[in-house]
Amino acid sequence: MIKHVTRKLVFYSVALLVVEWAIPGFIVKGPLLGLLIAAGVFTVAFNLVEPIIRLILLPINIITMGLFSIFIHAAVFWAALQFLTRYFTIQQWQFSGASYAPLGITISPMEIGVVATVILAAMLVSFCVAVFEKIV
Repeated sequence: MIKHVTRKLVFYSVALLVVEWAIPGFIVKGPLLGLLIAAGVFTVAFNLVEPIIRLILLPINIITMGLFSIFIHAAVFWAALQFLTRYFTIQQWQFSGASYAPLGITISPMEIGVVATVILAAMLVSFCVAVFEKIV
């Protein structure tokens, strides 16, 4: 049990650092202790609170064929961030655009708002933790 919780704390700490590196609008403030506190809050939020919310909102999730779970995850992420305003800043940022010439894919520059930043950060944290769990 303690091993599982400690592993989750490390996974969420590293995932938050990855999100800070990958998303310019997600800024971690403060010392390493703040990151560990944040990892603890996220561990509780995603492993205790989110399953209860998913159960309550199960009919909506079934109707939307699981797409609503993205917004549930983002809402839990945002709610956890509200307890951690001392350690994180979420702000809008400018995406400079991207292109992949061999396939002719181009994404034009755009401004990413706060809500989109929270959704992207929540998805990236979830992805990182899932990858870490598969590796370890």
